[in-house]
Amino acid sequence: MRMLILAAVLAGVSPPLAHAEAPAIEWSECPWTQAAGAEARCGHLVVPQSRKQPDGPRVRVFFAIYKHTGAEAPLPDPVVVVPGGPGALFNPPVAYVMDGLAPLRRRRELIVIDQRGVGRSTPRLVCQNEPAEDGGAPPRRMGSAECLARLKARGIDIAAFTTEETARDLLDLRRALKLAAWNPVGASYGSRVVLRLAQIDPAGSRATVAMAALPLAPSLARPENAPARRALLARLFQDCAAEAACAAAYGDLAAKFAAIQALLKPGAAKRLPPSAKDAFDHLAAVEGRTGGIAAALIRRLDSGAELPHIPRAIHDLHGFLAAGKPLARARIDAIYGLSSPSTLPPIDGTLIFVTTRCPEDVLPSASPGERRGPRDACAAFAPAPVPDTPPGLSPRVLVITGAYDIRTLTGWADEIARDFAGSVVARFGDAGHDVSYRHPCGNALMAAFVEDPGAKLDLGCVARHARPKFEVPETAQ
Repeated sequence: MRMLILAAVLAGVSPPLAHAEAPAIEWSECPWTQAAGAEARCGHLVVPQSRKQPDGPRVRVFFAIYKHTGAEAPLPDPVVVVPGGPGALFNPPVAYVMDGLAPLRRRRELIVIDQRGVGRSTPRLVCQNEPAEDGGAPPRRMGSAECLARLKARGIDIAAFTTEETARDLLDLRRALKLAAWNPVGASYGSRVVLRLAQIDPAGSRATVAMAALPLAPSLARPENAPARRALLARLFQDCAAEAACAAAYGDLAAKFAAIQALLKPGAAKRLPPSAKDAFDHLAAVEGRTGGIAAALIRRLDSGAELPHIPRAIHDLHGFLAAGKPLARARIDAIYGLSSPSTLPPIDGTLIFVTTRCPEDVLPSASPGERRGPRDACAAFAPAPVPDTPPGLSPRVLVITGAYDIRTLTGWADEIARDFAGSVVARFGDAGHDVSYRHPCGNALMAAFVEDPGAKLDLGCVARHARPKFEVPETAQ
């Protein structure tokens, strides 16, 4: 018996799971058009809705296995991707994800899941809007708390759609596919899933990559998060001052930003000609609608594509308010990020955000300002932070983070590194939350790490991305 328990621990599962019957896979045609030769194989993993009730209802977790692109036979350890969000959809393929993983795909197959409750996985955590009684008005939008109650009435255990269950789904999928090991990759919320998977399945998690990483410990409702985000503007001012071209073009950005905030206050004396009234009225409306210039610029910091243009935005807005220089309405919209295209993947409109974030991060005991979802949907959950247990083995983890990330703060990468011995942190000073799959140095490090997780990783390219390459007048688009 002692030997059986030891074998189960080394396999990363508890003794009952080690003896359980292997979960079933239902193979099917992929529900999208494919070229001749079929790029992907698709199926559903069928597992208990709640592992606390192994004989209870089942869930079907959708996954797709994409062919490797090289001419040689694929290596036996594929890459498995957990989308972020939670609720992001990567099936069928998301172009920037496939591009970022292109070096790995030459020698390895790629497995992408739809997290339980999301996309083509069933049951899907969604409620139909209620039709109006007279049939003439548009459907009534159902609140999160009401939808949760309806899902429970249908026999759906809303407490079973969590990080822990999703990590166990992945463990079961690896076993069902008869893979000795694979390489889990997760970005944003998906990083929390692969980190938990590394704990419960260290032997199967050959090389774990966590990008824009979320710790296992509750993090989203910490009171220090807001000051950390506000401090990023000061970092931007310092980075511009440290770059000769940016400093010469825009001067003291910190002083200009302070002046902007003072000039936007009611009653402040501004040097605006009468012809600027329309632009200023538009600015005042945008200022109120976006939560203010500081909040608007902090949101723009999150994108590596937006970062280089923020010093010029501050310079232009200061010139308008302090010296009356012309500023078009379209330019005001751009400064506040209203015309910035979204760089995030499509998100399934389900309650998976509530079922994971409420019990794991925003607990019912939190103050009202920290609760998420209308009508206090978090009150439907008991506190259930993600378990944090040291793995029996030390899985190799690469943490890729952007210094300007406002969603998964860059300091959290250091917390993860402390909890996972032997982790490597790559921090990019020219990126925010979109560091995942889009950063050339990050992608190269990911490919090298998966190629040989035991080798010393060359971080030389990180130094070349210590600061954003700011837009200056000579290179303005």
